Amino acid sequence: MIDGILYRGQLTPNDVHWDAWSASGACTETFCRRLSEAETQTSVIMSIPYIISAVLSPPLGYMIDLYGMRAVISAIAPMVLIIVHLFLGLTTVSPIGPLIGQGLAYTGFVSVLWPSVPLVV
Repeated sequence: MIDGILYRGQLTPNDVHWDAWSASGACTETFCRRLSEAETQTSVIMSIPYIISAVLSPPLGYMIDLYGMRAVISAIAPMVLIIVHLFLGLTTVSPIGPLIGQGLAYTGFVSVLWPSVPLVV
């Protein structure tokens, strides 16, 4: 070991306590249960923006067709996305609030962007 760096061949089986992580270890059931719970919770939280977009895009698109404001929404949505990503990356707040903001900003941007394509072309 040089300066705290391990090189190949320096680790031996005796350096690692294998019983705790083996298939017959006592903590395997607890580890697998907690991993499954964490994956379920994470998948629900990470689906928030997509659920918001799927539910709100059609009504928001209809409202934008009726009332306009495409330029305002297309300017505000990326700013909201920047703020949301700053919150997710630089703070320790719960991700639920920023992901709701991300879903709303994405919905607004998509509802403005795609209907504007035929207007330009």
